[in-house]
Amino acid sequence: YIAMPVPNLAIVNIVADYLPTTKTDDIRAKIEFNDMQGNSFAKNVILNKQGTSTLNLEKGNLSIDVMDEKYDDSHEIKFGNWVAQDGFHLKSYYWDGIKVKALAAYDFYENILLSRPCRNNRQWKRMQLPNDIPITGNDINDLYLRIDDGAKCHPSGFPIILYHNGVFFGIYCWQLKKHRKN
Repeated sequence: YIAMPVPNLAIVNIVADYLPTTKTDDIRAKIEFNDMQGNSFAKNVILNKQGTSTLNLEKGNLSIDVMDEKYDDSHEIKFGNWVAQDGFHLKSYYWDGIKVKALAAYDFYENILLSRPCRNNRQWKRMQLPNDIPITGNDINDLYLRIDDGAKCHPSGFPIILYHNGVFFGIYCWQLKKHRKN
């Protein structure tokens, strides 16, 4: 997979004849990604609209599935301490004029979790254990449950300036999407 740090801001250009209008369009496209800190890539993607309340908006949310050169198989990307994923959401946050409310809430939640004494024991681990076993870090015998693999159990993202075929399209957020790894 591709691995790079989580950018403060990135520029993303979607190269496609047109953008999706439904959740099932499956438009083949290419994304050109540049974090303006020396990290860049170009990958094939499959595009669809994403969301419910923003589905009919021209600049609504997009779902991307990262694919290989022939669109035969998925390809994962790992940003910083995020889990590697083969799909992401590009969120327009149309109703949020400053585009930061959700991300600020996710970061605040993450800081609360990591300030707790059991900071290496994420919430998802509770689902892997019987109810009568306390999660203290000392009572877990399964090594997998003792290692923090980066699953956040919530979205995380970073701002992007989005272009469509080189024409400015808007300010968006590149974001983790619901995935069993996260």
